[in-house]
Amino acid sequence: MNIEKSLALAFLPFILLGGCAPSLSATERGGIISHVGGWNRGEAVALADKHCHQSNRIARITSSDPLNSALIFDCVE
Repeated sequence: MNIEKSLALAFLPFILLGGCAPSLSATERGGIISHVGGWNRGEAVALADKHCHQSNRIARITSSDPLNSALIFDCVE
């Protein structure tokens, strides 16, 4: 195997996983976090909590959509 193929294989996991971080779309009342896989659900819940704390509220997970890898939450007092 030549050096180019070795480097490509070495960096492949980083390239594939680079766009997999949860992303947030929300208001002060709640929102949706997309790109939530089983291995990063905790990260998504922490992201929802951090968002809600900006309004002195806490995140309450209302549902999840495994088909679309999404987590839906409300910000409650």
